[in-house]
Amino acid sequence: MKRTILVVCLAFLPFILKAQKEGKGFIDSAREKLDGKELVTCFEKKLEWTKQDSNKIMLLDALCFFCSSFDPGLGIKYGLQALSLSQQMGYKKYLSNIYGNIGADYFQLSDFPKGLEYMFLSLKMDEESGRKEKIQLRLYNLSSAYFNIKEYSKALEYANRSLKICEELHDTLSIGLNFSNIGAIYSVELKSDEAFEYLFKALKIFEKVGDNPAIASTLSHISATYSDQKKFKEALDYASRALKINEDMGDKEGMCVNLSDIGNFYFGMATDSAGGMLIVHSEAYLAKAIEYYKRGEALCNETHQLEVLYEIEKTLSEAYELSGNYRDAIKSYKEYASIKDSLHSDNNKLKLARLETQREAELKEKQIEINKLAEIKKRDEHVLYTVAIVLLLAVILVVARNFMVQKKANKVKEELLLQKDLFMKEIHHRVKNNLQVISSLLDLQLLNIEDEHARNAMSESNTRVRSISLIHQQLYQSENINVIEFSKFAKELMYQVSSVFSNAGQKIVLKSTMPETKLDIDTAVPLGLILNELMTNSYKYAFGEPTEGFIEIALHHSQNYELIYKDSGPGLPVNAGGATGIGMKVIRSLCKQIGGDFVYMEQDKTFLVTFKDMAGRKTID
Repeated sequence: MKRTILVVCLAFLPFILKAQKEGKGFIDSAREKLDGKELVTCFEKKLEWTKQDSNKIMLLDALCFFCSSFDPGLGIKYGLQALSLSQQMGYKKYLSNIYGNIGADYFQLSDFPKGLEYMFLSLKMDEESGRKEKIQLRLYNLSSAYFNIKEYSKALEYANRSLKICEELHDTLSIGLNFSNIGAIYSVELKSDEAFEYLFKALKIFEKVGDNPAIASTLSHISATYSDQKKFKEALDYASRALKINEDMGDKEGMCVNLSDIGNFYFGMATDSAGGMLIVHSEAYLAKAIEYYKRGEALCNETHQLEVLYEIEKTLSEAYELSGNYRDAIKSYKEYASIKDSLHSDNNKLKLARLETQREAELKEKQIEINKLAEIKKRDEHVLYTVAIVLLLAVILVVARNFMVQKKANKVKEELLLQKDLFMKEIHHRVKNNLQVISSLLDLQLLNIEDEHARNAMSESNTRVRSISLIHQQLYQSENINVIEFSKFAKELMYQVSSVFSNAGQKIVLKSTMPETKLDIDTAVPLGLILNELMTNSYKYAFGEPTEGFIEIALHHSQNYELIYKDSGPGLPVNAGGATGIGMKVIRSLCKQIGGDFVYMEQDKTFLVTFKDMAGRKTID
């Protein structure tokens, strides 16, 4: 847990430093005098009497940024107001910053899919304008976001792209930040040699420029990497240096993490020296561990850092038990249990807050659509007025009159077709949103289910709901609202299933041999659910202790469609091809819906699904 806290601090460092990259002069001046909440209050008052649209947009954008530190949901609200006003007034030069700030606020709420959506919009605009300083910052932010959702290959890809631009710009501090980020990625992948290479490069840069917060964070991460190797004495040395720097800066939150880490290292030295059993010569290490845990406990209570305190009390209870102090062990364990309940309650509140933020964002998006329809109506009224004038003149010019009537009819037809597409996309959008609400409610329900079988059943049902939601999302985002591109859907579906069922450190690769294939919704929904069942079974049963594996999917089409699915697992037991479990029953039932069949080939350990699209099924009927 403490390792995770350190990683998250490093991951969100670029969002904190963003003000140095994009801040306006008057904003920087104000920040020196006021804290975040005071600054937001000041900007809100200024916003009330500001009349110029460009100034309103800048103030709303600034509010979006500054709220991220204490109320990112409020920040998103201001950001969407800035976005709406910029689009209405045609002020494109502000859009990149607004998209970036909204994306950063969603990241703060841990809504990474929505945050990535806005961050990619920001990156696209910066790439079109060729602003390398901002491009490298967006790439860094994207790397940090992918790090937090455990897509380490993408995190490394964007970090290397950001590093390359930083080196072109000779931006020393940003080069150091990227080195630190890359080192963190290698560290969680347990590639210690590569992690040390980049972390020590970063440390050298930070020491040269005198950036003490970055030095302390990097020292802490180096100590965590040594801890992974069970080199506790080296880990202790770097953690102690980080603690000294944080003490000098008065950074109590950083000190809490350092004290907890040092306690862990002493505890590791005490137990590891005896293969997990306490012996006489380890008592000194154990006493040191308890000493640092107690210091961390006091500081966490002072700064209200429940997540760090949660881990301290848990391990402190074990340390007391090893030392024979059972009374204090029970006391610490009770504290640990109390904090666990509190964190559980806070997580529920956070999820509800995210749902509320999502609802407000959807209402804002709907308002933008309403504004667009109002503009279309206004344009239509102008066209009708013009046509009326032409008709008055067309009494003399019959040919001209017929031409204008035909032109009007064609335009009305185009408008009706356009409105039809907009309404269909809105329907798919609403279906997707309703399914996401159902998925969120299922997530909340899971928190109250203790029975493992019930939890697994609920999780599988949730992935099916998300699979259908993903199809509707692709439909409303697609140019053609009647079909989806299935190869892209399959890759996104694997990410969803992986986020629910994958274990920590597990790396599963999708090997796809699927040409661009467009399927109608009546075929895509059952086929998506079939693929969801197969992927779910792979994650549940195929991938055990080995942390690496693969899923291979191929799709062919001649007279019928053939979906071939295989994973790196041991396969089904012999003669189990006719298994009657609920998963197999669901798959066979879905195959019938799309005019197909489902077989398991034991020799190749491969599943084969044959099916027809809507046009093929109509031919049979």
